[in-house]
Amino acid sequence: MSRALLLSTLCLLPTFALSSFRSEAADPFDPNQYTELVEIFTEANAKLFMNAVGSWSGHRAMEGASVSSGNAGFDLGVEVSLTKLPENLMKTLVEAGIVSGSDFPASLPLPRIHLRKTFGKRASIGLSGIIYRDYRIYGGDLKYAIHTPEEGAIWALRLSYSYTKAGFVEANTFRPELVISKPLEFAEPYLAFGWTTTTGLLSAQYSTTGQSLSLRAQGSSSALTAALGLQLRIAYLLSLTLEGGYHSQGAHHLGTRVALRF
Repeated sequence: MSRALLLSTLCLLPTFALSSFRSEAADPFDPNQYTELVEIFTEANAKLFMNAVGSWSGHRAMEGASVSSGNAGFDLGVEVSLTKLPENLMKTLVEAGIVSGSDFPASLPLPRIHLRKTFGKRASIGLSGIIYRDYRIYGGDLKYAIHTPEEGAIWALRLSYSYTKAGFVEANTFRPELVISKPLEFAEPYLAFGWTTTTGLLSAQYSTTGQSLSLRAQGSSSALTAALGLQLRIAYLLSLTLEGGYHSQGAHHLGTRVALRF
């Protein structure tokens, strides 16, 4: 019963968190939030959006280089992260007439569900996602440990992909990473270095003087990323991860993940 209750809580938490954010703050991906929507749809602005979206919704494994899980090889968890909006994007949004002031978010939260399956002692596959109203965010990663000494640091390669549809933004994000970690008895500190590339499209319908216009702008952005994290084993079946991330274009993040092992 206690495990079923915990599973239900983990699955429902992302929806509650995102619902609370959208009801209390301006949504930068909602075309109805702008008084000058046309100003958004330029190639330069599309690049700014891809830069922020790649960090905000890009899949994060939030774990070290080692491969471990419960007896069945599954982990089920919930991530909640907060991503800073770069200053140049915030300036663009205000100029386009988005709701400003105390309701305008300087950082964007994102909750989502995680599922991970291990394969042997070196490989694992992770999936993440959330569906809420017009938000569709899916992602995944493949990790393979390339160096697993009996003592010392473990090295792994990880490739992540995510798809995002949020309001007038649609994007695809790829991130290859090198992950280094040192498993300890109750914790695993880790460091990850990667290169994030996001390509996508801004699209919306705009009505003016009785006419309906189709607005579109394509953009792409790349950035050097790094993450420093600590995965704590609270109990045999439960783990807690804390992570902070650097983004060379200013979209830094903080996040946490709680996972149940099977």
